[in-house]
Order: sequence, then C-alpha cells, then structure tokens
Amino acid sequence: MKKNNKIIISLLSLFLLFNFTTIQANDFKANEDYYKQLCSNPETAQKNNSTCLSFNAYLNEKIESANAQINQYKGEMNKHKDDINKQMALAEEFQAKIDGFASEISALQGEIATLEASIKKIEAEIKAREEEIKKKDEIIIERMRKTQSDMRFGYEIDFLFKSIDFATLISSMTIVSDIMNFEAIQIQEINALIEEQKSSQQTLESNKTTIANNIKTIEINKQSTEVLKAEVDIVIANYQKMMADLAALQSQAFADAASVRRQVAANKKALEALPPSNGFTRPLAGGYLSAGVWAYPPNKLGLAAIHLGHDYAAPMGTSIRAAANGIIIASSDNCGSTGALGNWCGSSGGLAGGGNQVHMITSVNGKLYGIMYLHMQSGSPIAKGSVVTAGQTIGRVGSSGNSTGPHVHVEVFYLGTQSISDYVASWNGSLHHNVGMSLSRRCQDNGNTAPCRLNPGVVF
Repeated sequence: MKKNNKIIISLLSLFLLFNFTTIQANDFKANEDYYKQLCSNPETAQKNNSTCLSFNAYLNEKIESANAQINQYKGEMNKHKDDINKQMALAEEFQAKIDGFASEISALQGEIATLEASIKKIEAEIKAREEEIKKKDEIIIERMRKTQSDMRFGYEIDFLFKSIDFATLISSMTIVSDIMNFEAIQIQEINALIEEQKSSQQTLESNKTTIANNIKTIEINKQSTEVLKAEVDIVIANYQKMMADLAALQSQAFADAASVRRQVAANKKALEALPPSNGFTRPLAGGYLSAGVWAYPPNKLGLAAIHLGHDYAAPMGTSIRAAANGIIIASSDNCGSTGALGNWCGSSGGLAGGGNQVHMITSVNGKLYGIMYLHMQSGSPIAKGSVVTAGQTIGRVGSSGNSTGPHVHVEVFYLGTQSISDYVASWNGSLHHNVGMSLSRRCQDNGNTAPCRLNPGVVF
C-alpha cells in the first residue's frame, strides 16, 4: 500500500510540474516585462535559474519570428499607391512600431548594462569561492600529510591503543572524533561551495545568453526601423506632394466675375437697402473649434500641414449661418456629403478639395470682408447671387471634399473699406481674393493692409 502511495505521489508531482511548465511558458508573452526584470536581477535570476533559461528560449523564438517579419514590411505602401487614406493609416501603424522599437532598444541597452555589471559581480564571487575551496583543500591535504595516508585508520587505532588508562583512551577517542568531524565539515563546506559555483556558473551563462539575445533583438529592431521608416517616408512624400498639388489647384480657383457683377447690379436696390452689420455672427450656433490657424496640430507622423482657417466641428446637417449682411459671390454644390483625405471635389465653381461651398462678401462696421465656408452637406449651399442677412442659414455641415469628418472650414479675408458694389466692379473672380494659398499675406504681418488673410478667431 505504501509503495502504491509513493507511485501516486510521484505521478502527481510530475503532472503538477508539467502543468506548471506549460502555464509558465504561456505566461512569458503576457508578462514579458516581469520576466525581463526577474532574469536581469542577479539575485532573483540565481534563485529562478531554470525559469530564466526557459525565458531565454522564449526570447530566442521571438527573435527568429521578428527577423522573419522584417521583409513583410517592404513594399507595403506600393500595394496601396492609389489610396492615400490607407497609406496614412498604415504609416501611423508603422510609426507606432518605430517608436516602440526605439523604446525597446533603449530598455534593452539598459538591461545589457545591468547584466554586464551582474556578470562582473558573479565572476568576482566565483573567483573568491575558488580561492576559498583551494584553501580548504589545502587544509585537508595538510591534515592527510600528517597521517599515514594509506593507513589512516591504522594510525588512529594505534594512537588509541597507546592510551595508558581508560580516561586517556576516552580523551584520545574524542581527539580522533574531533579530527574526523573537522574534516567532514571541511568537505561539506567545500561541497556547498561547489554547488554555489554551479549555480553561479548557470546564472552567468543565462546572463550571457540574455545579453546575446538582447544584442540580436536590438539589431533586428534597428533593421526593422530602417525598413519601416523607408515605408513611412514614402507616405510623407506622397502626402506633401498631395498638399502641394492641392495648393496649386486652389490658387487657380476663380469664379465667374462677370456673372457676379451682373447679379450685383440686378440686386443693387436690395444691397443698398441692406443695413451694414455692426458685428460678426459665429458660423455655428453650437459645435466646437476642432482646428485653428495657421497649421494643423502635428499628426502621428509629425506632419503639420498649413491650415488657413478655422474648423468648426458639429453633427452632419447642422445649420451654417451667414457671418453678416452681404451677398453670395460663389456657390458650388456638386459633391457628395462625405469625402475623404485626397478628395479634390469642389473645383467646379469653387475651391478644389473644398467640397460643397459658399463664398460671400460682407460689410461690417464700414470694413469689407470676404468669407469662405467649405465642406457643406450636399444640396445645402445657398445659390450664388443671393443677398443674405446675418445669422441666415446659407448651408449645412457636411464632410464633402478633402475632409475626414463633419465640420465647416471658415476663412476670412480683409478687403479694405470700399463698398460691396465697388469691390465687385474691379474683382477678378479670385476666390482667395488674390492673397494666395500661403501665409505670405496675413493681416497680422502686414499691418492689416488689404487684401490680407485674417485670423477667424479675431472676428468670431
């Protein structure tokens, strides 16, 4: 019965050991940082040597997998050369990987430094133990020299028989026992030191393996970073070209000035009857400012494209209001309500990429302003030539053209102190009022010399 119990206990122990090993292997991926810290610390690594050896094997497999992954990154962007949105999304993923590799390289370099210090410490401990073992060996050897090396026990028996009385015999036996105990203790201490040496050597080899794995990982991370960066650079170049092409198209945006002049003449009485505004009405009753001038916030790729107006985000269909009393000099409504990055819709009668849009001229406090509203919902822009009053609905929020979400993009131009009729009479149809699509003619830079770009935040 006892024998059966021993067998059952042994089998249970093996089962538990197997399951613990399996769980531990599965645990490495989920708790990689924990095991890295455990196995890079000299004290904990020595106490958990077998675990650290298994962890190093896991890291080695991970290295091989990462090495195989490098070539899979190459040429990814060319697969989506006609889809800038897909390229941008991939580039952001790749940039996150690059940032992750940089952090990992830094951490691994710090870990290598810790492990190298640990190796030096362990090597010093090994050397010190070797000296201690050597000294203990010498003590035992010296003891053996003082005895009959081949007749050790004969010497001791002879020593005992020469005792002249019982008390002397007992004393002699005690001396022999002490000698034997001393030698046994020395041997035990040597064996303990040898076991410590073995453990230290294993930790030393584990640390060296970890360093080798870390060096491999750093090299693979650097190679991966180079490949990923080359792919990201392709997207950055494509994006910059796209924005340059858009600016070139937008700089050519002209309305039919002659047609507008005719409409102004036809609405002369309505315009003359329109009282001048004494302030500006915000484009939306609600919403929020999602992007200001003069550049977008840098995205995950570090790109910060020029931004010439304010973006007011609001739900699709939200009413867009006229900033003041005035007239609509251009209107374009030939795009779907939802566009995308790189969608140039809007160039027919308006600004390329502006989607469905409205452009107006208004007089506020004796000064003339041009105001542009872009990315409207399909079917919502008010007609060209319409005379409007402050707060009147002139369109609805959409995401048409070069847009990634519902909002209205608003730009403001200061045009001087002449009347609407006088301005239109000499206007050449430029929808950006001849200030271009750059930051070269900002009102804040040229002392408000008309025409110039005005920060919308100044008036709204």
